[in-house]
Amino acid sequence: MALVCPKKWAEKKGLTPVIYTHSGSPLAAALRYFVKKYSKEIQNPQAKDYGDDNSKSLILLLCKPYKGFEYDKENKAFKAEKTIFYDEREWRYIPTYFDKLDLVLTKETYEDSALLNQKNQILHEKNSLDFGVNDIHCIILNQIQKLKNL
Repeated sequence: MALVCPKKWAEKKGLTPVIYTHSGSPLAAALRYFVKKYSKEIQNPQAKDYGDDNSKSLILLLCKPYKGFEYDKENKAFKAEKTIFYDEREWRYIPTYFDKLDLVLTKETYEDSALLNQKNQILHEKNSLDFGVNDIHCIILNQIQKLKNL
């Protein structure tokens, strides 16, 4: 499911479009070098703002492969067919308050519902993206069944 809001609203709220790249691009090569050089700082950001440590993590949070294998959290495995992520034209909201916030989660944390809920609670205490019904342009569903859950 996706909520579609006007770009002006997204910009006003601090959302930004994702940067898509493919494995053979110069940007991907630079990102691989970047991750190798700064992997410890990226995994353990300590600053409480957009300082040096968090800026390294934020760059990666805004990048996504053009296409790749989507992770199926329910089955704890990657899907067999590649997804073209670029088709999503995703925009992301990146938190502005980082104290006690893990910007990068391990696979184990992501798959542990209780731990993930705990991390999300910390995130929501200081970082929230408020919107109302009038801010939503449309809702995209990938299955009719999901309509019943709305």
